[in-house]
Amino acid sequence: MEKHKIKVKSFYKDIFNQLKTNDIKTLVLDLRDNTGGRNEFAEDMVPFILKSENDTPYLKKTISWEGKEKIYDMPKASKDVFSGKIFVLVNGRTYSAGSMLTRYLREFAQATVIGEETGTRYEGFAAGSKQFVTLSNSQLRIGIPRYHITFPPSEKQTTSNRGLIPDYTVEYKIEDLIKERDLHLEKVHELIDSNAP
Repeated sequence: MEKHKIKVKSFYKDIFNQLKTNDIKTLVLDLRDNTGGRNEFAEDMVPFILKSENDTPYLKKTISWEGKEKIYDMPKASKDVFSGKIFVLVNGRTYSAGSMLTRYLREFAQATVIGEETGTRYEGFAAGSKQFVTLSNSQLRIGIPRYHITFPPSEKQTTSNRGLIPDYTVEYKIEDLIKERDLHLEKVHELIDSNAP
């Protein structure tokens, strides 16, 4: 994105405008092995996936390692909001901003999540730039994230200290791996063909 000087908001605006123009009814986002990155890639998609007005008090809250709190307001829905069905593919290596985006898609777009429990806590997690500490005896260098991110309470998943739990769990057997089957995509096709939610 930086190399090609692409701005996240305009990038999403172009994509969702094309989806609307072409009357696309189903969107599949593959976030498997998405270990995250910049939070704005998750946050800036929210206006394009808001199915309806909601009473969520805020999008997220961050608390810095210095104790400073920042509350991020809920954005307004875009005129190009996607109104079709959304499926999200995840696994245990979906975490940080990848898991955050999955949460937003579930909470605000009624997305159907397929796969394995994600690697990041649903209610919030430590992230952001790191403060490094070198231990005096071992000289081991440890990175400590500078922010704690929390989300408003959810009615869609009320677990504590768990990752995002999919709507449909996919479990691979050795035979599936040998045959190079993609059970995530197979489940998407099955749900689309059966017109399931």
